[in-house]
Amino acid sequence: SSVTMADVPVGTPAFMAPEQLGGDGPMDARTDLYGLGSVAFWMLTGRLVFEAAALHTLLALLVTRPAPSPSAVRGEAIPAELEALVLRCLAKEPADRPGSAEEMLEVLEPLAVAHPWTAADAAGWWEKHQPAAGKVPAAG
Repeated sequence: SSVTMADVPVGTPAFMAPEQLGGDGPMDARTDLYGLGSVAFWMLTGRLVFEAAALHTLLALLVTRPAPSPSAVRGEAIPAELEALVLRCLAKEPADRPGSAEEMLEVLEPLAVAHPWTAADAAGWWEKHQPAAGKVPAAG
């Protein structure tokens, strides 16, 4: 028995690309890169890209509103190149997103050298931003 059905969106709405929610156009690797951008946003800020009390409000935000700046949500700057990449992943139009994971890697590899991230940096960030009781923030 199958756990999925054709033409039925499957996933966690807060991490789904607009084309998954609206059924507009084909889904491809760029759809997955939107989800990756959503996870990166959460990892950088400790918050979901969009939060709403009602599911229908969340879905409307996902389809219509541009993603906020991770630096603004975080309250402190992140490398501009990383922020630009995350926002490209979160573009509403698939054509505006990176074309592949390889394209993303071309941007990320130099950042690892220019902005090293140590285990102590990670521990300090999580101490400050980890959701209560280790829970992922609710989508609404």
